[in-house]
Amino acid sequence: MAAKRTGPVLGSSAPSLRHDPRLETYVSRAAPLLRPATLNDAPRLHHIAECLALGRLQRHKVPLDRTGFLVSAFSADDYEAWAQRADHFLVLQVEGSVVGFVLAYSSERVDRAKEELNAHILDALCPRFVLIKQICVHPEHAGRGYAQRLYRELFARVAHFDAASRTPGKPRPMYAAIVERPPNPRSMRFHEGMG
Repeated sequence: MAAKRTGPVLGSSAPSLRHDPRLETYVSRAAPLLRPATLNDAPRLHHIAECLALGRLQRHKVPLDRTGFLVSAFSADDYEAWAQRADHFLVLQVEGSVVGFVLAYSSERVDRAKEELNAHILDALCPRFVLIKQICVHPEHAGRGYAQRLYRELFARVAHFDAASRTPGKPRPMYAAIVERPPNPRSMRFHEGMG
C-alpha cells in the first residue's frame, strides 16, 4: 500500500498527492491464471497427463465415457522440449499450481518424419494451420470450464499471431485429432461444443 502524502511533493508546486484505493490492483492467487508453459512446468505437466493416460485409466478400470483421456505419452523431457519449440503452449494455474494445459503449434513446426497424419494435412489439405496436440485438465479440477478457458485463450492468441504476422489474412484453421477407438466421448462432446 502506498504511503499517504499530506503535503506537496518536494520541488513541486503540484497539489498534495493522496492515496486512492480505486487505483490499486489486487490479483488473487485463487483466480485462474493463463500463461506460457516454461521448462519448470514439465514435471507437473507430465503428472497431469499421466493422470489421464489411456493405459493408466484402463488399468484402474475407470469408465472411459466419464473422462477424457490422452493417447500420446510424453515424458517430462518431452514437455521441456515442447516448451522451447511450440508456438502455443499454455498452462492454467490456480492457487499457484498448474492444473491444466493446451499444447499447440503451427504447421511450420510439423516434423514430417514423425508426424505422418500432420504432414498429410499440410500437403493435401491446408498449407497453414495450427495443430492442437494435447489439452488436459487435472481430474480434480475437471468440470470447471478450465479447458474452455484454455481453448478461448488459444483461439485469441492464434488470431493475434496471424494478425501480427507478415502474411495476415483469415486466422489459420485449427485441427485437433480425437481417437475413435477406443471412443473418447467426453473429448468429442467438448470439441464439438468448441466448434
